[in-house]
Amino acid sequence: WVVARRQAAFNAYMSIETCPLPVVCAVQGAVVGSGGEIAMATDFIVASEKATFLFPEPQWGTVGATQRLQRVIGVSSAKELLFTGRKLGVDEAYARGLVARVLPEDGFLEAAREIAAKVADAPYLAMQLTKQAVDQGGQTDLASGIEIEMNAIRQVLSNSNWREGVERFNNEVGRG
Repeated sequence: WVVARRQAAFNAYMSIETCPLPVVCAVQGAVVGSGGEIAMATDFIVASEKATFLFPEPQWGTVGATQRLQRVIGVSSAKELLFTGRKLGVDEAYARGLVARVLPEDGFLEAAREIAAKVADAPYLAMQLTKQAVDQGGQTDLASGIEIEMNAIRQVLSNSNWREGVERFNNEVGRG
């Protein structure tokens, strides 16, 4: 039962991670165990200044967070957190790259929704291809990564109204 449950959880995390469009995670309080796995499966985390992160599985006598955590914050840091069960505050989580942005507690939900809306309002194809290029490029050398990006550029140039986006940007810059 436990193995089947964990496999189902890993499948759910992978569904989040492989979603073709960006997935933003907003956390306000304690993120513990599987909650951290869910958060790390997203494209980036915005966190309240009150957020904390804890990966206590080894302290409970089980195993968890051994793969994503090390890929996000590095092997040594992941081992230290997993082996000690130490709670990670939001400032340290930000410094280690687990959290992309720390937001004030006051107005947190509104600010997090604004960030998610900005991502959601961007052109679909450009976001999809950008996510794909970052994900694939991060698994290869720079020259291959540049070719991945060039393929994405070719796709967006032939399958979207990219000129409209450039015009909108130029108009916004001209006003600012």
